[in-house]
Amino acid sequence: MEIYRKPLTAAEIKAKARELGADLVGVADGTRLDTSHITELDGARVIVLAKHLNDGVARIRRWDDRHKYYNDELALTHLEETSLELVYWLEDCGYPALIVPPTHVDPSRYANDPNAHIEPMLPLAHAAVEAGLGTLGLNLQLLTPEYGPRVILTAVLCSVDVQCDQPMQEALCRGPSCGRCLKTCPADAVREWERDWPACDRYRSPHGFAQLTEHLEKITQATDAATRKQLLRSEASFNLWQSIL
Repeated sequence: MEIYRKPLTAAEIKAKARELGADLVGVADGTRLDTSHITELDGARVIVLAKHLNDGVARIRRWDDRHKYYNDELALTHLEETSLELVYWLEDCGYPALIVPPTHVDPSRYANDPNAHIEPMLPLAHAAVEAGLGTLGLNLQLLTPEYGPRVILTAVLCSVDVQCDQPMQEALCRGPSCGRCLKTCPADAVREWERDWPACDRYRSPHGFAQLTEHLEKITQATDAATRKQLLRSEASFNLWQSIL
């Protein structure tokens, strides 16, 4: 039985994504494995969506401020909901699709080391470059003409036959001659067109799996009940609990 597929254009898909709440949208060729690092498991088209992070949060100097956490989490939730609605719309048009969130990793790659960096199944910054949304900076973070690095990304995989966007020809990052990202990184993780990912992970996920395992080890290794109770009731436990919610 033949499935009806409504003819779509890239412009129509982008307009729908913006209508649903995305700020930037681009379409990458999912078959360009060598340059975009997109795996063979992906669809023929990678629709990359971006949402800019609010300016008020960017004005806060402390990297670990709770307002940053909450606002970024809400922006990510909004973008994931936008992506899901786009998936439903594409499927109503006859094109099966799925979402790749920025936190999507392959559990089979975990090698019993909580401190080891695990690459995402689809590096969204590379996909965004292929989709023409921006270029990579010295720290390998996406830079966009509209919002600089202050964006979060998701992707929708779909084999809809539409025209792909082209990568930008001119780099937005000035490289070492600028070095602002290098100077402001709290983890000192920025290298020359490279990043110390394990060092970065400690800051971009300050209450993540590595910190959880360390805290649980402290609790189980405590020699007396009073210390264990103190650790269970500590600020570290509270932060880890809130991050799980």
